[in-house]
Amino acid sequence: RAHGMCADTDAVVDLRKYIAMMGGDDFTPIGTYSRYAATCDGGGQTLGGLKVNASGDAGLFGTIGREGTVRHRHLHTDGITSTDYLAGGIAGTNYGTILACTVQGDITGNIDAGGIAGQNYGTIAACTFRGKVTAGSGAGGIAGYNYDTIIGCYSLATSVTGGNNNAKSYRLA
Repeated sequence: RAHGMCADTDAVVDLRKYIAMMGGDDFTPIGTYSRYAATCDGGGQTLGGLKVNASGDAGLFGTIGREGTVRHRHLHTDGITSTDYLAGGIAGTNYGTILACTVQGDITGNIDAGGIAGQNYGTIAACTFRGKVTAGSGAGGIAGYNYDTIIGCYSLATSVTGGNNNAKSYRLA
């Protein structure tokens, strides 16, 4: 279990209380020090109040490894920011699989930022983003930069701003 965020039974979990209990204002992304390599099935649960302000990859997960899967996770953010690298609602960098997740909120990355992942080297499928994305380089409603597969995703972004907007790079199957 990743910080107890993958199998809680409450329909909505307000992360502000969890973050305050840990003695801080911001959440430290799961997979910050090593790539997340397990399965996180959110069971449709919504996490609210997520606020990340990190110097590395920022999101609920910093980096999801090739063996990692995050699915059925719904997220309402109070802002996700990476001051130095990549930012995404679910992950700063994805090498694994992100399936049937939704993110609502503002995402900001110094390099690449996306509503679901800052950079995608894996698979993102059946995901939705609603909010604003701002990046210094690549910005996208689903991924700031996509190197692999994005299938059946929807961006309802109110604004996507960056040096190189990459919405056109998505391969839909």
